Amino acid sequence: EDTVNGTNYASYSKALDACYQRLTNLPSPPKLLGPECVGLGYNDVQNYAATMHANSFYGVAHHLYGGSTDGTPDGYKAAMNALTNVFPAKPRFMTEYGLSDMIEQANLIHNVLTVEQASGYNYWSLVWPGTSGGLIQIEFPWDQSRWTNAPPGTPTQSHGWWVTPAYWAMKHYSYFIQPGYQRVAAACNDANVLASAYLSPDGLRLVAVFINRNLSSSTVDVDFGSFPYVTSTVYQTAGANHFQSLGSVGSPLNLPASSLTTVVLDASSPVISVATTPTNLMLTWPLASAGFTLQSRTNLTQGHWLNVTSPEPQIAGSQWRVMLPLPVNPDSMYYR
Repeated sequence: EDTVNGTNYASYSKALDACYQRLTNLPSPPKLLGPECVGLGYNDVQNYAATMHANSFYGVAHHLYGGSTDGTPDGYKAAMNALTNVFPAKPRFMTEYGLSDMIEQANLIHNVLTVEQASGYNYWSLVWPGTSGGLIQIEFPWDQSRWTNAPPGTPTQSHGWWVTPAYWAMKHYSYFIQPGYQRVAAACNDANVLASAYLSPDGLRLVAVFINRNLSSSTVDVDFGSFPYVTSTVYQTAGANHFQSLGSVGSPLNLPASSLTTVVLDASSPVISVATTPTNLMLTWPLASAGFTLQSRTNLTQGHWLNVTSPEPQIAGSQWRVMLPLPVNPDSMYYR
């Protein structure tokens, strides 16, 4: 990263540019992430980014082996906030790090997603030998007589492996929240209860995750706004109960001490409301129902449904709205 005796040695940004130029013409070129720093300390990401060219990579990536001011998940907040100004139009990814404590791990995921506003969190690692370091711990695979079956406090397994507390933190954030989901606004009045929410691409599923960092139980009055859910399910990890299904959500929602709770809300297909004026037909459906296309047909037994392409749906308050002129010679018309 320097010029020595008149020779300008290749820097990271130059190497990245060269790789991009070599790969970009492939039939299906990979997406490049960088600068993949070991942590957030010493402004490393910013220092590398200063000479990186935006068109040479897809997203900003880093680990978390340094950068917390006090060693806690919240100690990263200042550095994470600063990252939002580094190539702000690009997605960010935490690509390697993990904690062994369930609540701390969930707290860290929450901060990466909500403070840094990252698009992905990769735990290090999925499977690992020994007593720490992975979501799934494995024992010596070639000699079953050496298996101890689990450390104290872990549900005993007889097959040489067990899931760790961090596994449940990852499951609460990854089992229902899938690629393509978008984080939406969420807040809680209790500073020790962290809340975040994620909407499916079709607008029909809302997933909320609650972390109760209190050492005693808490209750929260939940308000999911205008999301038109029909069914709901609560999954909770507390004490010896892991990702337990508790049935439908109620208000208030009980959060045991040091617990994780995932609430899954599902909406049915949106119902179209119809109204007329002297000159127009007005069709509306809930704003939360994204990804739907209005269709019409004149006969329910013959022909096909056709997309209504004009005019395009407009947002009116909490609904999508389409205004169509009434036909001069009205025949039967059906919409879905």
